[in-house]
Amino acid sequence: MAGVTDTTVLLVQFLHWMALPLRNVGLINERLNYTQALKDNPELLENLRSCLRQVGDLERLVSKISTLRLSPRDTNQLKLSLECIGRIRDYLAEGSAGGNHIYDPLHEQLNPCRNVAERIGREIVEDPPLMIAKGAFIRDGVDAELDNLRSMRSNSKEYLATMRDNLVEETGISSLKLGYTGVFGYYLEVRNT
Repeated sequence: MAGVTDTTVLLVQFLHWMALPLRNVGLINERLNYTQALKDNPELLENLRSCLRQVGDLERLVSKISTLRLSPRDTNQLKLSLECIGRIRDYLAEGSAGGNHIYDPLHEQLNPCRNVAERIGREIVEDPPLMIAKGAFIRDGVDAELDNLRSMRSNSKEYLATMRDNLVEETGISSLKLGYTGVFGYYLEVRNT
């Protein structure tokens, strides 16, 4: 099986074929024609293998999407897989352009969902954390409210000082102070002066 199933995608497909072999002679001959066409075009075969090595387990990713359990890293793997499917589709189109139209049906069946891959690329960072709870996986500029909250977190001292100054201006109480305790958190204090 080495060489034939050197990618996860191919191994899963190969095991599926072994468990449920074809019995229709026409489909068997079609598969043999694809095999011969790839054997006759080693450059296309290597390009396809190179792409397939990068494709994740799409069935697992889709099932995680349907159960709302997709992690940021899984989302990034989905983007990479969709980009690879786009390249595979392009390679098959090039193979068909060479005069061998055997790849046309495969080319037409593949939908790389370019808009989904582009959106993930625009909105998710390149190396996202494994867990959503770790945060910091959505790019800056995607959501203004999120950017504002991040700014508040990273500049909390300045934000609190600005808030205190605004309250002093609004209330006219110049002795207004901002304090913090581990039990109650932040609090406002008015000193007698």
